[in-house]
Amino acid sequence: MQSTKPNPKTNFQIEQLLAVVGAIVCLITCLGVWQFIRLEYNPGNQSASLWPLPTLYLLELAVLSVIGAAGAFNDRKIWGAIIWTVVGIFFAFARLGASSIGLFFLPPAFIFAGVAIIWARKQRQRIMVYAGLSLLAGLGQVALMLTAIALL
Repeated sequence: MQSTKPNPKTNFQIEQLLAVVGAIVCLITCLGVWQFIRLEYNPGNQSASLWPLPTLYLLELAVLSVIGAAGAFNDRKIWGAIIWTVVGIFFAFARLGASSIGLFFLPPAFIFAGVAIIWARKQRQRIMVYAGLSLLAGLGQVALMLTAIALL
């Protein structure tokens, strides 16, 4: 009896579904938070001095979620590194912003972490190497955020 292997190009993959869900959750969260921030940081408000930063962070997360979702549809190793980089940045943002809006971005962070792990397992890649890359990306995001805050 001959066994047939499913063709990965024709079958819908779970990591692709999760990536699309993660991007949708992130985009909806970004839009909701932006609506709140737009009202909070109006011109008469005292905390308007940091006004461009929240919008830039939300734009960054929205773009990264779309890039991370696109990575789930590609089998090349570079896209695995990109997905893991997105995971690190999301967790860094969630941790730094935990006292305000950061916790809203934990669900997309966990969803993209699941995508990254499933992708790495299916591609037979070393998860710890990619986890290290994710950690470096998170540290880079922390440095970027703290630098931007210090400059304003």
